[in-house]
Amino acid sequence: RCVQETGINAEYMGIFIYKMDCGAHYSYLSKSKMQYLKDKSSGAAPRQSAQESEEAASKEVDANIIRISLGTLEDVGTYATGDPFRCSGCGSIFSKFSIERVVKEGVDKFWNCEFCLLKNKLTLDEAEYPQSETPTYVIGLQKPQQEEVKIPQPIENERIVIQKRLEELAKMKETDIKTPEEIGEREKIDNEIKELEEKKSKLVKAEQKEEVKQPLVSSDDITVIFCIDISGSMNTPVDAQVGRTMKYVRDKNSVTRLEAVKAAVDSQIAKMAKEAPNRKVGFVTFASSVNLHGDCSQPPVTLGHQYSEDFFGMVEHSSNYSQTFLSKPIQETAPKLLQRLAEIHTAGSTALGPALVASAALASKGSAGSKVIICTDGLANEGMGSVEGRHLKLQEASNFYTQVGTYAQQSGVVVSVISLVASECRLDLLSPIAGLTGGDVLRVDPSNLSTDFSSLLAEKVIATQVVVKVRLHKIMQFSAVPEQYLSADKLIYTQEVGSATRDAIVTCSYSMKPVVELEKFADVDYKNLTMLPLQAHIEYKALNGNKCLKVITKNIKCSEDLSEAKKGMDKNIVRSHCIQSTAKYSKHGMYGQAMEQAERISSLPVAKEEQAELEKGVQVIKTAINSTQKYQAKHGSKQQLDELSSQINQALKKLSLIHISE
Repeated sequence: RCVQETGINAEYMGIFIYKMDCGAHYSYLSKSKMQYLKDKSSGAAPRQSAQESEEAASKEVDANIIRISLGTLEDVGTYATGDPFRCSGCGSIFSKFSIERVVKEGVDKFWNCEFCLLKNKLTLDEAEYPQSETPTYVIGLQKPQQEEVKIPQPIENERIVIQKRLEELAKMKETDIKTPEEIGEREKIDNEIKELEEKKSKLVKAEQKEEVKQPLVSSDDITVIFCIDISGSMNTPVDAQVGRTMKYVRDKNSVTRLEAVKAAVDSQIAKMAKEAPNRKVGFVTFASSVNLHGDCSQPPVTLGHQYSEDFFGMVEHSSNYSQTFLSKPIQETAPKLLQRLAEIHTAGSTALGPALVASAALASKGSAGSKVIICTDGLANEGMGSVEGRHLKLQEASNFYTQVGTYAQQSGVVVSVISLVASECRLDLLSPIAGLTGGDVLRVDPSNLSTDFSSLLAEKVIATQVVVKVRLHKIMQFSAVPEQYLSADKLIYTQEVGSATRDAIVTCSYSMKPVVELEKFADVDYKNLTMLPLQAHIEYKALNGNKCLKVITKNIKCSEDLSEAKKGMDKNIVRSHCIQSTAKYSKHGMYGQAMEQAERISSLPVAKEEQAELEKGVQVIKTAINSTQKYQAKHGSKQQLDELSSQINQALKKLSLIHISE
């Protein structure tokens, strides 16, 4: 693995400002493959066949790794002016590194794309050229709350008008001058061009100075909804040892699931009242029907069965209560929340789907990054999303939960699911919601509930609706990545992140295309290949509601020398990539590849005091993967598979905290 943070070393990458950590100081191109190409291009007899070269190359190195730290979305810097200019061939965006590839032909400018080598007519003015390696573009402004408020015409529109007039004048100058009258007309044209160029330059400077300011949105401003299952199964006893010091427990020798949840929520209310006093916190409970409690400043409202099968009706009806049911900060409502929590008791079946829709609708009226935490132990068997009895339509239920996840994602709401061990909850159906919104899915022991709640609430969201796309040069390809993430002949990697926290990262690995494919690129000089471009497009919704695009471009130095490429290798990036790859492969049922990645994690050096923890975590993952394969072969129950999936994800999360020694 040739891996390290390129941004850190000023010798190759300049000052460390951003967090796009690419494979190495160098992209490693194996000697065997490169030698084959050089021999072939020079007319010499190849020392190896293409196939032999490929085999040798695969033994020498697996792949380079790219790591993108999404925490960089917090540091907008200066917004870029105008719109991003895209290559009409591959969709890559004109960057700071593209400037040296611009050529003039008469009055026109052309950009030879560094990724696909296509010649594009460039319509950008030089003042609009990107000056940063990581420009951020505003591609969609937040709509004003009052439509009658008139928004002044942006400077950009005036600049476009001037540019069009300049192009017209340039064409007028192409005619031959024959008479004194024509000489006079030419002088007028030249004067107008000069005036327009000066005016345009002033507009561009004004646009560059004009900052799009984001409001100071802190985690204190978000809304948190605890969506609590109070169906009959929540009265099931758990480990009696847990309840001896637990609040809300009536019988110290028989603690119920609901009592464990209530105690955990209680501790979080007390903590938020102290640490995030302006945060708005509310409850939604569900059994056979859905009860909106909000911040408990109002009596609860029961949403009847008329909404249990009506997605949009439930969204609209629940949203209407947000202003009155979530109007006060937790520093004022904490006593009432705790009082209402004590009054909650179990009854009825499980209207999980309707409750989830209602919770997401309430949270959607809060600031971007608001959260819904679902606490449940059972199968949905009432209303939308039901998977029991006459509603046993798994595909329909799956589509419903995906619809909820999409709605929450578009509303900037993070949804996390907490299920109790030994319960029947179908995590496989609920997982897409967490995946789409950037939340977590946890199956936990009641004794650890408070800790798990704390970790979910501590993660601060910095952007929502995040989608990451990474593009490679046409001679490269993404490798050791599930096909679901790839497009454009393996040149583009796409990952939907949902809501991103400061610590969120995206990793992927890449390598050269097979020799038989490389031979097709007659327009690429392999012999003198010294640099390769990488580009990431991160589309996201900022906390102020603006839709943004951050473009990160790096030029990576290539090397045929593996030892040179390995210098300064950051093994923590290898670990991050192996962990993410294990999760991706497990998610898509590719257990052989998942096991491979787990083996790589165990081979990384760690401090002596953490070695046992690393080995234990990896063993949990490997055992769970093996068990999953066996259960699937025997058509094991979904509950067993859910338990194993949860074990894998939680073990991976713990492993990500272990520091890899150099």
